[in-house]
Amino acid sequence: MSDKQIYALGDIHGNWTPLLSRIKHFDIRDCTIICVGDIGLGFKSYNRQEEELSKVNEKFKKRKIDFFGIRGNHDDPHYFDGGYEFSNMEFLRDYTVRTFNGRVFQFIGGATSVDRTHRVEGISYWEDEKFNFNPDQCVECDVLITHSAPPWNGPTDKDPIKWWCGADKNLWSELQIERDEHGKLFELCKPSKHYCGHFHLSSTAKNGDCISRILDINELLDITHH
Repeated sequence: MSDKQIYALGDIHGNWTPLLSRIKHFDIRDCTIICVGDIGLGFKSYNRQEEELSKVNEKFKKRKIDFFGIRGNHDDPHYFDGGYEFSNMEFLRDYTVRTFNGRVFQFIGGATSVDRTHRVEGISYWEDEKFNFNPDQCVECDVLITHSAPPWNGPTDKDPIKWWCGADKNLWSELQIERDEHGKLFELCKPSKHYCGHFHLSSTAKNGDCISRILDINELLDITHH
């Protein structure tokens, strides 16, 4: 039996239209889609969010698409406590482990918003948005899915966020710690492949036996045999 198609999806920030349009245009079906965070959950009222997700779920159901998502920094963490799911959509707890096509995946969300000082707690920002490094819950896996990236892939320059760092005295040090902790995560999980988002760009880097891929906004990447 052939492997089921698996796609990794970049940040969508509450806008499902690009993904649904691509699914229709390329007649994508009978597959698994994994979103690497910043789905955009929590920015609408609960009822409106529920209505929107129910409609998206029905589209996935008709095409036999299973959707999995981890939390980004632009998601209300409460949607990822394990109690909020649909028939074809599941929002995963941090450190969830699943097996697809015989490969072990571990999922760990969270990151720090650089503009958090200009957001409103509980409406557009959640204090527990951060990546929570828990070595005891790490498992060796084939594929690691996170929202942010290790220090050896993606931006490391302070200049693009210099203004935000000036407005938030602890920001730069917290960002450095977060990236370093992602590096430690890789040492424990030992993945051969890694996919994430957060930085709104596409980037690929190799470190040892692991290839890490940052996905851009709305980027849909076939990772079945990637």
